[in-house]
Amino acid sequence: YFCLIGMHDGDKLALAEDEGAGPIQDALAAAARELGLWVVGGTLPLKATQPGRVRNSTLVFSPSGERLARYDKIHLFAFDNGRESYDEGRVLEAGSQPTRFSAEGLTVGLSVCYDLRFPELYRAYAGADLLVVPAAFTYTTGQAHWELLLRARAVENQ
Repeated sequence: YFCLIGMHDGDKLALAEDEGAGPIQDALAAAARELGLWVVGGTLPLKATQPGRVRNSTLVFSPSGERLARYDKIHLFAFDNGRESYDEGRVLEAGSQPTRFSAEGLTVGLSVCYDLRFPELYRAYAGADLLVVPAAFTYTTGQAHWELLLRARAVENQ
């Protein structure tokens, strides 16, 4: 994840920003402007429609610092192997729409972390030149699945 979202569910809520305003978004826009580069900032907590929830969002800024795209993570992660557990649904509100944008003649599709396990999302990105997947997999699932899933999604979209 781009920013520290916190160790506890309440931390995500405390750091949540309104769409279009906040220190994380301002820093991303400023970096894009100052460096003259495209910046994909993923992920940060943006306030959700439901009280007590946030969206796990990726924002894209052009070299002029203009925000051109937003993607909200669609598939929320839940895991319990008896030793460790995690449930994003306690605090996160799922997004619902795939997001593409154009940059320098390329079509780019956005997703976040656990979305990688769902090939139907990537089918919506058929023909994209680049897929961006900011992620923070757990050690256990990341070690076993991360590269394998990235390769599978790439092959499916050739």
